[in-house]
Order: sequence, then structure tokens, then C-alpha cells
Amino acid sequence: MKKAKENKGITLASLVITVIVLIILATVGTYSGAATLRYMKYAKAKTQIETMQSELNSWYQSYKNGNTIVLNYGTAVTYADYSSSFERLEVEAGDESISKYKLFTPKYIEETLGIGGIDYEFIINVQDRKIALAEGLTYQGVTYYTPEDFGITNVENVPISSVYFELAYDTNSAGEAIIILHNLKFYAGNNEANVSKFSIEYTNDGTNWNTTKITNKAKSTSKITYNGLTAYSLPVTKSGTYEVIIKQSNGDELELKEGTENTITISKIPDYWEVIPPTEIADWYSYKNELGVSMEINTPKLANGMVAIKYAEDNGNITNGSKWANAITKDGSMWVWIPRFAYQITNGYHKSGEDINVSNPTQGVGNIKIAFLDKEDNFLDPTITGTVVTAKVSDVTYGDETRWILAPAFDFGGEQIEGFWFAKFEASNTDGYGSSIDTANNTSLTMQIKPNVTSWRNITPENIFTVCYNLATTTNNTIYFNDANNVDTHMTKNVEWGAVTYLTHSIYGRNGEKVYINNNSNFITGISGDTVSANSSNSETNKYNTQNGVNASTTKNVYGIYDMSGGSSEYVAGCLEGKENSLTSDTSKISKYIDVYSEYSISKYGDAVYETSTNTNTLSSWFNESSAFVNAENPVFKRGGDCTNKAWAGLFHYNYYLSGTVNYKYRGFRPVCVVH
Repeated sequence: MKKAKENKGITLASLVITVIVLIILATVGTYSGAATLRYMKYAKAKTQIETMQSELNSWYQSYKNGNTIVLNYGTAVTYADYSSSFERLEVEAGDESISKYKLFTPKYIEETLGIGGIDYEFIINVQDRKIALAEGLTYQGVTYYTPEDFGITNVENVPISSVYFELAYDTNSAGEAIIILHNLKFYAGNNEANVSKFSIEYTNDGTNWNTTKITNKAKSTSKITYNGLTAYSLPVTKSGTYEVIIKQSNGDELELKEGTENTITISKIPDYWEVIPPTEIADWYSYKNELGVSMEINTPKLANGMVAIKYAEDNGNITNGSKWANAITKDGSMWVWIPRFAYQITNGYHKSGEDINVSNPTQGVGNIKIAFLDKEDNFLDPTITGTVVTAKVSDVTYGDETRWILAPAFDFGGEQIEGFWFAKFEASNTDGYGSSIDTANNTSLTMQIKPNVTSWRNITPENIFTVCYNLATTTNNTIYFNDANNVDTHMTKNVEWGAVTYLTHSIYGRNGEKVYINNNSNFITGISGDTVSANSSNSETNKYNTQNGVNASTTKNVYGIYDMSGGSSEYVAGCLEGKENSLTSDTSKISKYIDVYSEYSISKYGDAVYETSTNTNTLSSWFNESSAFVNAENPVFKRGGDCTNKAWAGLFHYNYYLSGTVNYKYRGFRPVCVVH
């Protein structure tokens, strides 16, 4: 056999493989070189800012020793030219401190200051010893500006020995109470010094400390302007004596400079309410009749973590009249007690505003009597005798004053309750979401019930049902309660809205007078229009605790419930039979938490629907307010009307929701809390 000839050359396949390997090696080398170059730029910037920081420390110490010439180093700079650097330095456009900052170019640094080898521009404040790269440096997706960004510790030449500050209190733009820490000064010996990182801690019980960290790495949400100077806001939710301390970044507490008062007592926070001490609980509430006589009611049941509050008595007419019981949960959310009662509609039953007052339908309104009951349905008013309370509307002839109807809201899934807590304002969330369904339609947001904030809208009825139910059932219950085992929270039912409406219309509320609309077009809670049916406006002048603001309260004083006329139109847990899945897919919850309607009829009562209107799709409610019954396409009730509805809005307003996300921006809600 002939032996095969040995091939001593390079095959085409091996040549291709060789070329591919060479390309890969070249690519790796190129990438490695580029990565090295990027790191070298980062390392150079870090070295140069460290060099300039060292120079700045020297200038700063010279300034502290009396040399003000160093304050003239650099050239003038504007915020607009270097806004990113100023933002990292926690300086806002218009801040007074901008004048302290100067631009240092490489040419200026070398020719004027005699410092060579600098390639970057810097923004420097000698007086406060702050520095940043003028344009920043981006490395591996992160932009570096300050020494802290590079991991360089901005240490003082001398240790900080003490601190001085002053305390005040006020409300922020959201109407929340805050302690203001201002006139803050750090000292190294007897000389003032600058500190770039520190924390503020405060407590009102000596145990649970709230901490606010201040750093130049990120803009502090606690930084505010007070009397034209930088200050810090510390939110508080209840009255008491607060102690405030300041710690260095290493955790060491700073001594107080002589003359520093680090405690502040808040007896009435600027919102005009204060926690009621147990010794004063007798002054908590007063449900008064038209003669000013306080009627006995079932004692409000506080959940564990809920505290009673009252309002300052020196605010004139905003505290006159019935004082429905108010309370707050741990987060500062506000609630109002609705005690068990029976009612009579003595005129205007199943009539419209026009039926009652042909010449002026918007003034056409009937009359409702209220009698408070104990849990066994005995009348708490001793003057009411020889009467019978019934739980069946079919047994009652309206106008027959020997019969009273138990408001169905107090039959809670078969449990006879002594009362319930109704949210004082429309619900909002701590994130401020409400204007977009992309952010607001989220059951993970944290609910709150507070004035002067944007209401929570753009959330579907089903998600509303979930977030209200979860207040006392998820791990989030600790935000509101110390112990939620005996607490039941849920979406407002139609009959609960009706109970509040009837109590409002009685002598214990507005005594037949219509509640003013919240006409704020930005959906700010607790606002009143200038007139009862005012046009929509972005004005926030008439806040809930002002002389004009109480016109939007159910009691015409600060103790009542707000946003029930206008604001956002509120979804309630009432729907057409067969459409319960519009609220929940859990059928076990339907009988207890949802009012189900088969038709517009006498069979449903106590809800301010059939009893106080004559039609299902027109302006036929009392005060000529809107009345539109639910249907198969739009099966969920909404109540109260919104800020644009003018005279159509009000407590007797009922309507169906309009399907489609475009309409959700006008729809809000509120929860109810039952304590067993």
C-alpha cells in the first residue's frame, strides 16, 4: 500500500481559526485598554479632588483664623451653569448660599494660586468648606462630584467639640406638624466649624428615637428654609415634650453648646388638635341638640394604638356646636365616631328637591330625626318613651312618630355594634400618588387619612376594597395600631355613608343645612369652597381648621367629617346583584362588607338612596342633587359628587361609576374602622 503523503502546510480551516483567535485577542486588548483608560480618568479625578480638598482645608483654617481674603478666591458662578453639581451639594436655585460658591478652572488654579497638575474645574465654597467637580465624572454608570462620592472622608482639621441649635414648630406644605431645627452651628473649641455628615435624633418618650440623616451625597428631604436660612424639619404626630440630639457620622453624640435648649413642648400642634390626657377624657365629645344640650351616646371604642384628640377652644366658632368624637391612629390618620342610632324621616320621604320645593329645588329637603341607642336598642334620651325600634323598614309608616328604624350600618354582618369610626377625610397615600393610574392603582401603597394632601384616586374599586380591608389584616397594621386583633377595617359601605348623611342632616349635625362643596381642582383634602356650590378652583384658602373651612364639615365645626360633598366622588361598597366581583372575588366577604342591590326600591333603606330621592337617573335627590342608580355596565355606587359638580354634589348624591380608566382621576374613597 502506498503511504499517504504528509501535509506540511496550513489548512484553510486552521487559518480561519487562527484569524478568529487573533481578532478575539485584539478585541480583548482593546476593551482592556479602554477600561484601563476609563479607570485612569477616574483615579486622576479622585487624586485631583483630594489635592484640592487639602488646599481647601488650608484656606478654610486660614479663614477661621481671620483671613477673609481666601473668600475671594475663584470667579463668580451661576446655578444654571452647574445645576447638577449644586444639586449634589444640596443647594437649590435661589438659595442664599450660592453666592459663597466660586468656579476654579485649571488655568486659574495654576496661574493665580500656583497649584500645578490640575486638569478639572471645581465649584468651591471656602466659607463652608465644600467642594465638587464642576461637571462631574461618570465611571461605570455612576457620576462622581464630591469627595464623599469618591470615598474621600472630608475630615476636620480639629475635632468638633459641641453644637448649638434652636427649635420651633409649625406645619409643612402638606399641613403636617413639624419641629423645625434651625440656626445650627458646629464648634471646634470656640470656633465655628463645618460638618458635612451628621444625624438628628428626636424622641418624646426617651426610648423610641426618630433619626434624620444629613449628608451631601444625596439631597435631604428634611432640608427646608426657615427665616431665609437653612433649617431641618422633623415630623411629629402628637403632642408632648420632645428631646433632640445631634450625632456625628461616627455615631458620637455631640455636647450641647452653652445656651442650647434641646427640648420643646408641644401642647397643641399647629393643626389645632392635641391628644387628650386620660384625666380629661370626659371633655372628649359632645353630641348636642338644637338647644345646645349634649345627648348621651355609646362611649367611643378606641383601638389599641388609637388616641382621643380635641381641638383648641380659643379658635372661635370653629369649635362651637356638636363635638363628634375624634381620634387618631399611630400614623396620625384621623377618624370620627358615628354612634349607634335609630332614625325617622318625618317629611320628604321618597321625594326629590323639586317635589319638596317647586320654586327652588336646590333648597328642597326633608327632615330626619335621630335617637341614640345603646347596644340593646334602648333609647339613651330619657325623654323618648313609649316608642318601638324596628329593624325592618317595611314595618314603618313614615310620619308615624311611634316607630323608629335602626340604621342598618350598625348591623355589621349580624353583629350589633355600638358605633364605627368613619375616616375624617378622603383617603390619601404617603407617596402622594393620585393623579395617574400608572402609580396610584397599587395595593402596596400606604394609606393615610389627613387634611391638606392630595386624595388617592386612579385606583379601581376592587383595589380600593383590598387596601381598606388590609389596613388591619396585613403586617402593615402596625403602622396604625399596636394590636389589630379586635379591629376590622373595610371600604365604606353604602349604608355607612347613609348613616353619616342622616346624622349630619339631623340636629346633631347641620340641622338641615347643606354641606359646602370641596371644590379644589387639585383634589386637596379638607378644603371648602367660598359658597355652598362653588365652581371648581385650585384655591386652598379655606382649609379645614379655618373659619370658612368648617363650612365643608358635617358639623359646621372642626369636629366633623370633610370631603363628603365634592373633592373626589367616592366609591362605596355597594353594587348591583351579580356584579360583586367588581369589588372582590372572595365571595365569603360579600354579605358582611358589601351592600348588594337588585333594584331601586324600598327594600334598601338607611343609605340615603331610595328614601331621599324619587328617580334613578336624574337630579331627583334632596337638595336637587344627582341620582343615578347602578346598572350592569356600571355596577358600583359612588357618592358625594366631585369638585366640578357644583349644586349636583352633596351627601345625598348617588351615582354609578363610569367604566374606563380615563374617569378614575375623579374617583376616590375612604375606609371605615370597627373596633369589637
